[in-house]
Amino acid sequence: MRVVVITSLEQGVASLVLPELVGRHDVAALIKVSKIGKPTATADWKRKLRKMRKVGVLGALNGVRIRNWFLNDAAALLKIENVEQVAARLGVPVLHVPYVNSPETQAHLEGLKPDLAISLGNSFIAPRIFNIPKYGSINCHHEVLPEYKGAQSIIWQIHDGSRTTGYTVHKIDNTIDGGDILYQERLPIRFSPRLRDTVVNTMSDLYRQSAVGVAKVIDNFADMESRAIRQGKGRSFTTPTALQFMRIALNHRRAAQSKDAVISK
Repeated sequence: MRVVVITSLEQGVASLVLPELVGRHDVAALIKVSKIGKPTATADWKRKLRKMRKVGVLGALNGVRIRNWFLNDAAALLKIENVEQVAARLGVPVLHVPYVNSPETQAHLEGLKPDLAISLGNSFIAPRIFNIPKYGSINCHHEVLPEYKGAQSIIWQIHDGSRTTGYTVHKIDNTIDGGDILYQERLPIRFSPRLRDTVVNTMSDLYRQSAVGVAKVIDNFADMESRAIRQGKGRSFTTPTALQFMRIALNHRRAAQSKDAVISK
């Protein structure tokens, strides 16, 4: 299958997915996105203000702190290599675009004519982009769908008293994390005395396993697409408020002290 990988992350799961695909599929290019969204200062500030009104000042400040747990800290634990360096080593062409829904992205996909596009670590992708490949586009969401759409992985499971998390590979449609489910795997949350370590260790598990899962979907795409599961309404999450984070911390402490918890070593 001829595929294109699209990512906005320097060191994310795309760095682990590329080695799984090269040699098994025709990886036409890595499209590296410079910014998550369209780079307009006004839109960016409006987005930040909306989030601050929703989660509060303390929640927003805490969100900045914990964001590194899911991205930089997990990548550092796994020693994930820069995605462009991985692509260069594997002989995959790298194409730079300013933002994911840019005219440049559209032109590249139309020129490459892939069977499938794989989105890893991007924001909302418009239909004029995700519909270009022959079989559309897929995304890997590092949480269980449809129960946990949006952000953030693991902590909302802990908020709800769960001891498992997971990842979901799904078709991209015109909703956030709402396309048909192709493949899903659940993993235990690896508890540590500190919440930060629990998130980082478990997120690293999700990164490793999801890279294998994405490749499995590509290997068996026709069969998995024919058996895809349509999502229900589900729930959507964002950065927790200060009060919600207190509940997360309390539930984490109780779970980490439980005799039957999976303890990280």
